[in-house]
Amino acid sequence: MIQSLQNIYFPAKDVSAFALFLEEALGLGLKFRDGDRWVQFDCGNTSLSVSAPDEAPEGVISPVPVLEVADLDAIREKITASGGTILSERDMGDHGRTLAFSAPDGQVLQLLQRA
Repeated sequence: MIQSLQNIYFPAKDVSAFALFLEEALGLGLKFRDGDRWVQFDCGNTSLSVSAPDEAPEGVISPVPVLEVADLDAIREKITASGGTILSERDMGDHGRTLAFSAPDGQVLQLLQRA
């Protein structure tokens, strides 16, 4: 089911400032940047990213782990049957699809199925 921890991202009001902090303080190498919407750094076998608030599920300000899966649809029902709540789904075209959900105690996670 879960293939890997693809990414962890931090929603931030000032994407550029937080990204600059991560570069300077931690020496992270830039992997990808989409203006002030998304900055992704190489972090070994995964990525660490900073996102604009509207890239995260509504109201989420804590870090969000992104787990890569082969089949989003197969997991959706298991999430709700186990007490989770689907927060949002997004088709990102060539990048794939995401599904954000909260666990019964409120922790937010996101799944990514590549295109």
